[in-house]
Amino acid sequence: MNSEHDYSTLMETANASTNKRDRMSTTPANTPEKSHTEKKAKGTPQETDSNTSADTILKAIDTLGNTLGKRVDDCMVDVGTQMQQHSTMLAAVAKAVQLNSEELEECKMKIKYLKKQIESLTKDNDDIKGRLLNQERYKRKKGENE
Repeated sequence: MNSEHDYSTLMETANASTNKRDRMSTTPANTPEKSHTEKKAKGTPQETDSNTSADTILKAIDTLGNTLGKRVDDCMVDVGTQMQQHSTMLAAVAKAVQLNSEELEECKMKIKYLKKQIESLTKDNDDIKGRLLNQERYKRKKGENE
């Protein structure tokens, strides 16, 4: 058997054992262990650096908030101005629509009146044509009788 692969014989004997405790006692002694390293202490000079960076960040956020606040205020003033202009324009459009509506009603009334006049004139014209035809017939009859 090869001496490099002695662990295989140990594994075979460990697997052959039915009891888990028996297998644990047969594990090789040269199994690597985790080295114990010391934990780093917290609250060292990094803490003061983080405090100053936190203060810097808070100041930057405050400055940004003020800048954004001014921008929002400026935008609100612009929006207010635009809304006032739009309200004025809408009022002018509403007034124009009302005037157009009134003119349209006047035109409709005139059209109704003119339709009635046309009907009346058409009747008069038909009556006059009829009379003229009657007169022409009368003249022809009178002219034939003479």
